[in-house]
Amino acid sequence: MDKLTMVPYENPGSSGGTEKELRLMAGENECTGRVEVKVQGEWGTVCNNGWDMDEVSVICRQLGCPTVIKATGWNNFSAGSGRIWMDHVSCRGNESALWNCKHDGWGKHNCTHQQDAGVTCSDGSSLEMRLMNGGNRCLGRIEIKFQGQWGTVCDDNFNRDHASVVCKQLECGSAVSFSGSANFGEGSGPIWFDDLVCNGNESALWNCKHEGWGKHNCDHAEDVGVICLDGADLSLRLADGVNECSGRLEVKFQGKWGTVCDDGWDTNDAAVVCKQLGCPTTVTAIGRVNASEGTGNIWLDSVACHGHESAVWKCIHREWGKHYCNHNEDAGVTCSDGSDLELRLKGGGSHCAGTVEVEIQKLVGKVCDRGWGLKEADVVCRQLGCGSALRTSYQIFSKTKPTNTWLFLSSCDGNETSLWDCKNWQWGGLTCDHNEEAKITCSGKMFNPYVKFSLRSESTLEVERKVSADGQRHEKA
Repeated sequence: MDKLTMVPYENPGSSGGTEKELRLMAGENECTGRVEVKVQGEWGTVCNNGWDMDEVSVICRQLGCPTVIKATGWNNFSAGSGRIWMDHVSCRGNESALWNCKHDGWGKHNCTHQQDAGVTCSDGSSLEMRLMNGGNRCLGRIEIKFQGQWGTVCDDNFNRDHASVVCKQLECGSAVSFSGSANFGEGSGPIWFDDLVCNGNESALWNCKHEGWGKHNCDHAEDVGVICLDGADLSLRLADGVNECSGRLEVKFQGKWGTVCDDGWDTNDAAVVCKQLGCPTTVTAIGRVNASEGTGNIWLDSVACHGHESAVWKCIHREWGKHYCNHNEDAGVTCSDGSDLELRLKGGGSHCAGTVEVEIQKLVGKVCDRGWGLKEADVVCRQLGCGSALRTSYQIFSKTKPTNTWLFLSSCDGNETSLWDCKNWQWGGLTCDHNEEAKITCSGKMFNPYVKFSLRSESTLEVERKVSADGQRHEKA
């Protein structure tokens, strides 16, 4: 027997002042079904032309039904018969009764019973969600059980905020990625949602804004799925380096190894990688050193870590597999505790003058002098116990062999105790000419009243420093 709820209402208006009643028919309970209104002792239906959530809100509240989950009807409700009492109903949402909303007039309509309006009012307790066809409960095609039927979600406008809501709701950790175009296979049955709008803070996917349950303009070829952290197959490694703590960064995602693009890559990102791999984090450097370019997928691009993340994929990044780079921009990392780093000056006649040479994890290279100045040179001299820098210039005489391995410094503050303390230094991955080798002359332990270097030419970019006996230093270019 159909369940119904009748609400008496007196109105001396155009319907003759008779009692009006409202009920929902042919649904699972008194809060679900086809909308029917009793006017002048006769039950009739309501046409769904212009029907939206404002009308649904009025009906759910009028019947004393839950309003947490509100939905317009779909074809599961059978068509009514007899009168069609209302058409083009337009509510603000705050009316106390459906017949207080605007409409064309009692009995006036341009529809058939195939357009009878239906409503679902729910507290959400009967709703379920699952991920299917992914191999575990935290990976796969999104399916929602509503009114006893499992259905899917369309991928239109679906983004990471939506995926975050799903993963949080299922207690599967953070969202790693999402995948449309039925990548987890096509579902069957209803398509419950399309064009969802989520901000990522909702406690359930059905709390996001939507056009109504069952309303969509897509098919199952657009079923969307998500990959949550607890269900993802993720691994990390450094490949083709001097040891397991240096080299080209590679991530294994869903069974396939791929690289990471170096767009925006800095030492915060490198520090997360080193920590994640259990490698030393005292010194972290970016750059691919002499590691070769990778092949296959480029999984991550525009990675931005704060430095405290437990895994590099928990940092901000583009969607998995979306990138604007190729493999010549593959990111690299060097992790060290500092014990395998060496610094020296070569070819200048003493250990306090010459070309700056570095040895990192037994790989020897030189420093490119792009952006190199007295602040950086001071750090080197201080680290070597050679006083302060008197001069830095590519015209300083030094005889050393060319190299293909380069260290690039972003900048030093000048007060660092070690070159390795300077920020964002890059070990490899870029090229520099032999005539751009950084060279330094340090003061050593000798402080003459004035030390002056006068070697100049029009093509020489040179900084000269005078050191007086009182320790005051005077610079001029």
